Amino acid sequence: MGMMFLSSLGLAAAAAVASVPAPAPAPSQPAATGAVSVVRYPASFFAAMQANTAMDMINRLPGFAFDAGAQVRGFSDAAGNVLIDGDRPTSKDDDLGSILQRIPASQVDHIDLIRGGAPGVDMQGRTVLANVVRKTTSGVTGVAAVADNVFADGRQTPAVRLEITRKADGRTLEAGLLANMFVDDGTGGGQRVRTDANGDVLVRSRLDARAGGFQLNATSAYETPLWGGKFRVNALAHMQNYKDNEDDHLITPVGLELLRFRQDVANGELGLHFEKALTPDLELETLAIQRVRRQHIPSHFMSASENDLFAETDTSGESIARGVLRYTQSPHLSFEGALEGDFNIQGSDSSLEVDNAPQVLPAAHVTVTEKRGEAAGTVTWKPSRRLTVEAGLRAEASQIASTGDVVLSRTLVFPKPRLLVTLSPNADNQLRVRVEREVGQLDFSSFVASSNLGTGSGSVQAGNPDLIPQQDWALETAYERHFKGLVAVLTYRHLFLEDAIDRAPIFSPTGVYDAPANIGSGREDDLDANLTVPLDVAGLKGAQLKAQGTWRHARVTDPTTGRARAISFQHRFDYQAHFIQDVPRLKSSWGIDLFSRWTQPDYRFSEIDVAKLKTWIDVFFEYKPRPDLALHLELDNLGGRGFERLLYVYDGPRNSSGLAYVDDRREDFAPYLYFRVRKTFS
Repeated sequence: MGMMFLSSLGLAAAAAVASVPAPAPAPSQPAATGAVSVVRYPASFFAAMQANTAMDMINRLPGFAFDAGAQVRGFSDAAGNVLIDGDRPTSKDDDLGSILQRIPASQVDHIDLIRGGAPGVDMQGRTVLANVVRKTTSGVTGVAAVADNVFADGRQTPAVRLEITRKADGRTLEAGLLANMFVDDGTGGGQRVRTDANGDVLVRSRLDARAGGFQLNATSAYETPLWGGKFRVNALAHMQNYKDNEDDHLITPVGLELLRFRQDVANGELGLHFEKALTPDLELETLAIQRVRRQHIPSHFMSASENDLFAETDTSGESIARGVLRYTQSPHLSFEGALEGDFNIQGSDSSLEVDNAPQVLPAAHVTVTEKRGEAAGTVTWKPSRRLTVEAGLRAEASQIASTGDVVLSRTLVFPKPRLLVTLSPNADNQLRVRVEREVGQLDFSSFVASSNLGTGSGSVQAGNPDLIPQQDWALETAYERHFKGLVAVLTYRHLFLEDAIDRAPIFSPTGVYDAPANIGSGREDDLDANLTVPLDVAGLKGAQLKAQGTWRHARVTDPTTGRARAISFQHRFDYQAHFIQDVPRLKSSWGIDLFSRWTQPDYRFSEIDVAKLKTWIDVFFEYKPRPDLALHLELDNLGGRGFERLLYVYDGPRNSSGLAYVDDRREDFAPYLYFRVRKTFS
């Protein structure tokens, strides 16, 4: 199976960022809003950038890196870093980026960039937030788009998007539909070579692989005044079908290996949200979310000497209720209290047949339930214009139980204190210091057996219902500097890890299996850099360079060897850079996007699996004959990025066995053409 879906990105804006225009008279320039920590960017600031949607505007905020949020259980820890009209979207399945793409740029009044917190603002545990504030005018607005990817092998992936919003008498009705095909760019033609410990060739083959599928996404929402407040209901339905077909033509020795993988997913979500000002200083917010999901994953591997069939079916649901009270005593002091309750359930069934003989897998049939509650209190104090202090404490208690192959129950309690201090000596400099106790979220898929069958190599992983969440103490310092349009943000983060989740051997009567496990304590150091540079001073009028990079250094103890190593699946270094230049006289813009190569190790008791992905480069051009019409053309994967998988397999546990062989699989994905026609109306 490949590493990455193009999925709904076929309709997303290809350029992640665009340029900041040359300095212009107010109100085009950002301005402080009475607090150094809040910088307001009016709609006129983005005018020369020819932005189509709110997502385009967010991508062009100086020094801001968009984060759609995490797919974790519960609501409080899943937040992205963008608010809409001061509120967080009441949805977990509706991607924040997709929501922002539905808002035409013509309907955005301004965007506030909140750095370090401000009284009365729910920072969602973030140090930086953007708040998109829409105009209050009535009428019908929307976005309609058609797009297509044309690949070198003749495949095409058309896509259609339609989003409509109607506002009248304080009420809002929204509806959206996205239908698209997609290709997995982590699969393609290539070669595989297997060598023994001495470097002698054992297997040589030619690989043909194609993967992709179809998805349909429908959303709707209705917002209305109610009981002196505001009520909103939203619903989502999503389905996706994915297939991965791989044919491995063996040259040495002569033969054929086949993999047929499929994943069928269907999920739905219903959200309710109500907020009301009880007094001029006291605000109430409540929400409820119900999610359901079902997926079926059959995988079939065939060769002359082997016939493996794996199947997994998961059915899950999540129920969330949350209430928040916010009290703003003054512009300098505010308090917030919150209660959240969650109920989660997932039933999973896995089966494995080897040469038509059923195999016994640890934790193959498991139903997991979780009851979780959280209480939180936060105070935000601004003793002066230059200093903001946010202090809070969350306490989480949960009861996790499993039935089926593994029967157990446990109760967990975690206090989660947080302190954020922001010093802003002036509008151009800011220092942020954060100390926080963080508790990770368990992935229920880790509780049940799963497979990674594949041509040339494959394995089955056991489930482990005995997991507990990973915890850490986070110490973070960030410095932000503005200078003549240049914005630089440097962040250093140190994590003291406890009960780190990685991989370890699980022993059963039928053999030894690899499984997710808590492997003890560890540490991690991260260094993030974010840079926005207007290039007018270099003679490139209306041009901008935006770059972001993260360097990580982590150490945990390998449960097999007892030696220190990196964390599985973690990239040591990631970066991306985006250049764009607006040419208003030609009603167009052009640019280049660069995404770094990366290396991702996965440590198992008898093998080390290393995935490598090469650099990705896009070149694009967009023409806007009218403010409401955009024609977009781009050449993606200009360098023909390749994917490599190095599999080091040992005769037994890595601490006591020699290297049996190295399997080197390389796949190339050719450049392809993408075009889109997008119409906004209001």
